[in-house]
Formats: sequence, C-alpha cells, structure tokens
Amino acid sequence: MCAVGGRTDPGAIVAVAARALGGRGRAVGVERLRGGTRKGVYRVRVEGGRDVVVYVWGRAEHRWPEAAVEREGPFADPDGLDLFLGAARVLEGAGVRVPAVEWVERDHPGPGVDMAVVEDVPGPDLEGLLARDRRAGMRVVERLGPVLETMASLRGSGWGGSRGRSGVRVPVSGWFWSGLCAI
Repeated sequence: MCAVGGRTDPGAIVAVAARALGGRGRAVGVERLRGGTRKGVYRVRVEGGRDVVVYVWGRAEHRWPEAAVEREGPFADPDGLDLFLGAARVLEGAGVRVPAVEWVERDHPGPGVDMAVVEDVPGPDLEGLLARDRRAGMRVVERLGPVLETMASLRGSGWGGSRGRSGVRVPVSGWFWSGLCAI
C-alpha cells in the first residue's frame, strides 16, 4: 500500500529521488513539509548535503473536498504536474529564478501518482528571515520588487494564469516562493 493516512509512502518518494540523483548521493531521510494542500511536498535528505524536494500529485495528497474542486472555467482547480511544469517554463521564460526541475515521473508505478523532483533551495523563508533579521529580510524584499513586476507583466489569454506552449492554462505563481531568499 502506498498511501498511508492520506500520505504517500516514503519508500516511493525515496525511490523517485534516487532515480533523479542517479547515484550522486544516497537518500537518508524524508520529511513532509508544511503547505501543499493540493499536492504533497517532501524534502528528501541526501547524504553529503544536496537535498531535493519532491512534489506528489495524487488524490491521497489533495486536501480539498472533492465537491469544492471546480474542474472547468476561470476558477478551475490549479492542480497537477502539467500546470506545475508550465508555470516553471513561463516564469523561467520571463527571467524569474525558480528551483530547477531535476526529474519528472508520471503515474509512478507504486502509488500511481505524478511526481517532480526539484532543487532544494537552502536557507530561510522570507517570513522567518524578516522575523530574525529585519535588515537582511528587507534586502530580499527590495530584490523581490522587480521579480513581482515581471510576474505582473505576464499576460495570458484567460483568467487566472497564462498559457504555456501546449495551450494548457498554467498559474504564474506559487511554488517558487519557497526559494525566495535565493533571489
């Protein structure tokens, strides 16, 4: 069984991280991160310190009640691997620094979920940095302004996102915030 208590089996997460690492390190631990109400977010600790983050899309990881999930229209559920990858392409194309996508696995053979392994950007989040060292946090906020202006300039052909090369609606913000202090 791969989903226990609404979460993906850590063994499946370690397995996909190992394939992404290709022998460049050994996974030594898995930690579920906060957030991720539409997907599971896990940090995989790697021997030698080059950790990765694994995003998992599957029903067991989705915390919204099924009745609350809109499938079509401008308020459709902004969920899934294709939207995630499309958002990364849109942001990268606009010059916004996002964590590198290192590996993608669709319909993982164990839990039957989609997974993406991305670069773990070390360091504090902006909220923590501002609480601990306001001056350092404000330097990040100053660098954030041009990034937000770039994001605000992105225009799509519909509500709530932009359209990638495939024509699929993609949200233009979200997951890159975890690496904000690396700007």
